[in-house]
Amino acid sequence: MTHHFSFAIGIVKFIFFILFFLSLQANEFDAEYWQYFTLKNFEKGPYRLYSSGEFRMDRDASTLYHYRITENFAYKATSWLDLEAHYSFIRTKPIETRMFHHTHRLELEINPSLQLNDRVVIKWRNRLQIQKRQNNPRIEYIFRHRIMLVFPLENWGKLTEIKCYDELFYHCHSHHFTQNRFFPIEMTFKFKKTYLNIFIMLRRFANQATRTRLSSVCLGSEVGF
Repeated sequence: MTHHFSFAIGIVKFIFFILFFLSLQANEFDAEYWQYFTLKNFEKGPYRLYSSGEFRMDRDASTLYHYRITENFAYKATSWLDLEAHYSFIRTKPIETRMFHHTHRLELEINPSLQLNDRVVIKWRNRLQIQKRQNNPRIEYIFRHRIMLVFPLENWGKLTEIKCYDELFYHCHSHHFTQNRFFPIEMTFKFKKTYLNIFIMLRRFANQATRTRLSSVCLGSEVGF
């Protein structure tokens, strides 16, 4: 119990350190809030169908600028390899405009994993994102690569996992890395029929219209059913 309490205090200190550091950079960072939802529709053997959605708020988490609905298909090819395909309809408001635009997006994933031991699992998500934006004749191809460390927990009550991961975005048409998302911590809580993920994200991304680099800190959560 003492070890658990000390570990929890360490997590709280780490979170407050991040928030304090970002407050010193207030002129450079925006604050966002992201909320995800996941609903399992069908599961049999290695096959799974599920729906998901999200909304995002920026400008110190005060203004809605993005929402999405997605249908997902997942296939567990082996114990260490998952294959997925997703289709999304997205409404988003670019920074430089006041109007929402829509995007159709197809995602194809190859996701291997490696269990190092009972305490550490490495997950590598490789996603090809194919999207068509409103008023843009070009079809965009984006590679997204995410490396995640998963630390399973036992005898921690509802807290079952802690994760740390980083994701890079590469746009094929511009031949540039256009976004980086670093999640220093994500905590998973499992209940009888639901789960809850809570995370902090540091984001660096390119404004496609002005060709400038922007930064934000994001607090968010995911609720799964």
